[in-house]
Amino acid sequence: MKIRAYHLLLFLVAGFFIFSGLAVAASFPVEKTVADLKVKADFEKGTPFKGKNRLKIAITDAAGKPVVDAKIKVEYGMQPMNNMPPMKYRTKARVKDDKYSSMLNFAMPGHWFVKVNIMRSGKVLDPVEFKVMIPKS
Repeated sequence: MKIRAYHLLLFLVAGFFIFSGLAVAASFPVEKTVADLKVKADFEKGTPFKGKNRLKIAITDAAGKPVVDAKIKVEYGMQPMNNMPPMKYRTKARVKDDKYSSMLNFAMPGHWFVKVNIMRSGKVLDPVEFKVMIPKS
């Protein structure tokens, strides 16, 4: 009997965090190694929020030197919900002070995906993908 009560309590607590929006899909910064490059993506103001968010992307080579000769395109959006079509946006990242920067506009609360596409020396590298949870205001 005690085990069932424990499982029920655990299920209710987990459900509360999942459905209340307190669970964050990714922790920041997101770091990934792509080919011989280390990619670090972070939002300028920490946890992303509804509205405009600046995504900062730092890329370094195996020696730790900043890479500034890549072309970066960022895709982001939401999967379709109910009768709404999927939302998908694209933007380019510009380099400044050895880092790339791109403005993302999360139009509404919910689960969003972000995909950072990198091209260097004519080669398309594996994308850096992560999910974010935009909380209700």
